[in-house]
Amino acid sequence: MVGKPLYGLVSDSVYISGQHRVPYIAFGVAYAVVVAVIAIAVIAVAATCITAIAA
Repeated sequence: MVGKPLYGLVSDSVYISGQHRVPYIAFGVAYAVVVAVIAIAVIAVAATCITAIAA
């Protein structure tokens, strides 16, 4: 995987508020939450559309 070495290089070389990895973990969690909420919204809209088409 390219992600882990790249994550390690960036988090070790670029400090955010004087910390190495904690801000990157927080950004990753926030990104995952946003993606999950968008996915749930898309699934809900798709289910509504499919139900309307089928009826």
